[in-house]
Amino acid sequence: MTLGSIPLIQREPELWAKIGEKLLSTEYDERDVPIAQKKSIWLGMGMTEKQGGSDVRANETIAVPVAETGRGKAYLLTGHKWFFSAPMCDAHLVVAKTEQDGLACFFVPRWLEDGTKNQIQVQRLKEKVGNRSNSSSEVEFKNAWGIMIGEAGRGIPTIIEMANYTRLTCSVGSSAMLRQALVQCIAYTRQRQAFGKHLIDQPLMRAVLADLALESEAATQLSFHLAQCYESDDALSVAWKRIMTPAAKFWICKRAVELTGEMMEVFGGNGYVDNGIMARIFKEAPVNTIWEGSGNVMCLDVLRAIGRDPESMEVLFKDLASTASTDKALQTELQDLFRLFHQSPEDLQFMGRSLVSRLTLLAQAVLLKRYAPDYVANGFIQSRFSAKHGQVVGMLDAKMVDIERVLERAFAS
Repeated sequence: MTLGSIPLIQREPELWAKIGEKLLSTEYDERDVPIAQKKSIWLGMGMTEKQGGSDVRANETIAVPVAETGRGKAYLLTGHKWFFSAPMCDAHLVVAKTEQDGLACFFVPRWLEDGTKNQIQVQRLKEKVGNRSNSSSEVEFKNAWGIMIGEAGRGIPTIIEMANYTRLTCSVGSSAMLRQALVQCIAYTRQRQAFGKHLIDQPLMRAVLADLALESEAATQLSFHLAQCYESDDALSVAWKRIMTPAAKFWICKRAVELTGEMMEVFGGNGYVDNGIMARIFKEAPVNTIWEGSGNVMCLDVLRAIGRDPESMEVLFKDLASTASTDKALQTELQDLFRLFHQSPEDLQFMGRSLVSRLTLLAQAVLLKRYAPDYVANGFIQSRFSAKHGQVVGMLDAKMVDIERVLERAFAS
């Protein structure tokens, strides 16, 4: 959230002059004191209200101007937030509605400049399934002081820009969970013996581990390709960012939930022990599917991006085609998807999850073709573009996948 807030606050010269250096600092300052006294700060966000959920337009928190109205001016906020992420942060970006301009985005600090606490009352912390170190809360604003950032009346586009960065980090985070869990599995199976062999030498276990390794590398390739696209504003990078960020967030985070459960099984009963690493990863994985928009919201966002800017889809598909044309399975899939994405809006929405899943798999395959060894790319394509894919982990054809090299690369890299 701190990362995602930086591009927004950089466009607010007065506010950036005060806190920019603290946002960019790499030195953690845990003190609970006013921002002016700190070496570094963290930011959270407050969008969700109980009557609205993902529909931020239903927000009812009110912002009243202290004096003048508009961007950079002070307001007092009154209302309730059902999810107020990381209440220990030094400030939050909050969506509230104004009488004059509709919904707007506000920078709301925990401490005021006079050394008093801002009027934000934490009602309770949420008892979440996992993610305990990063608390979430329910809060009440009682004339809490804040500054409007972004254009008046454009609170949702402003906060969604921040959410696009946090959606990217959800994908990166889920890729990291897959990678961590995979390495744990390989390390464990290299030591554990059963039926006269190390587990990693049992053919069926090798199929499972190799399948997981292919998934992990594909998730990492896509996440970091998107991260690179966020460094540029050319048409191709914008197309990847706008269409593939929600697509990657949908697919990679969904897969992390399923596959971390599979990885627990590698450890047997020890994997299901609550204080073990596999249980912690398993309980952490679902937060990324929900935070910053559930799976359905992500799929709808992909369809909206394509509907509003058809040229961006053509730019993206042209880029995918430059690599997909070298493989018959990828070329066929690309052509089929291009046709399906030109259906009526109603049919598109009904098929949203299927289309976004297939688009993400195609993008992953293309990136592996470009950047990974042939035995990884070909193993991914052979298994993922098969009718059997997705039924259960480990349904590989040993004649089509170089299991030994895939596992060796997964544990060594």
